[in-house]
Amino acid sequence: MIGLIASDGGLWLDVWSCVRAKVEMNDYQNKHGQPAINISFPGSNPEGLSFEAMLHHLINGLAEVSVILMDADGMILRCTSITATRLGFSTPEDVVDKRLDEIAPEDWANERIRLIKKTIELNTQTTLLSILHGRRMRTAVNPIKLPDGSAVVLATIEQVSPECFDELRKIGDSETTLIGEVNDLGVLDVLSPRELEVLALLGQGHRPKDIATILHRSLSTVDGHRERIGEKLGVRDRAKLMSIARIAALQVDDAQRARIRLDAQDSPAD
Repeated sequence: MIGLIASDGGLWLDVWSCVRAKVEMNDYQNKHGQPAINISFPGSNPEGLSFEAMLHHLINGLAEVSVILMDADGMILRCTSITATRLGFSTPEDVVDKRLDEIAPEDWANERIRLIKKTIELNTQTTLLSILHGRRMRTAVNPIKLPDGSAVVLATIEQVSPECFDELRKIGDSETTLIGEVNDLGVLDVLSPRELEVLALLGQGHRPKDIATILHRSLSTVDGHRERIGEKLGVRDRAKLMSIARIAALQVDDAQRARIRLDAQDSPAD
C-alpha cells in the first residue's frame, strides 16, 4: 500500500511502511528549464533531479506496485509494468502519453477522469472501490501541485479484502470514497445479474435458505442458480465459489452496475 501525505512543505511517500521519501518542491529551474525536485531516500541522496528524472527514478523503483501518474485530463505520464498489464497491455510504453479514454472503454475511463478532476478540485485524496478482472481493488488518487501551478495525480491500485472494503466504506464519505459504477468482472462476466446476486450472498456467508428469503425466491430457484453458477465457472465446490465471491468483495448491487472487459492475464481463479 502506498500513501501520499502533504507535510512540512513536501510530500511523504510511504511504500509498505518501509520506504520513505520526502519530495521537496523547489521553485528554481534546472538547465532544461523544468522545475527541479530534490529527493532524499534512506541511504541515498540524489540532488537536483528534474521532474521527469524524479518520476523515472521513483516509479521504476516500484515496478511491482501498481502506480500510475496522470495529468488533469487523464493522460498517462508514467506507470509501472504491473499497471500496464492490468490495463491489458504488455509494457508501460504502450500506454504512456495516451488518455484513459484512448486505451479503455469510454464509460470506465470517464468514471476515472471525473475522479481525477474531483481530486484536483478538492485537493485531497479520493478513493475508488471497483472490480478489476474479478478482484476488488482500491484506487487511491492523490493530488500533486507542481511549482508552475498545474496539478497531476498519483494513483495507486491495490487489491482489498471484503473486510477492508467494508471498513473503507464505513470510514469514507460520499464525496471522496466512491463505489465503482463500471466494473470489469473478469470470469464472473458470464453470470447473469440474478446469478451475481446469489454469488454475492454466498460470498457473504448466507445459506441458500437465507438467500431465498433475501431475494424473495424459492429455495429450489436459488439452488438452480447456484448450480448454473458452478457450471459456468467450472467450480462445483461451494467453498471455492465463496472464495471467488470474496476475492471480488461482491455486493448484491454490483449485479446492476455496468460491465466492461479489460484484457489481462490475471483472474480470481488463479
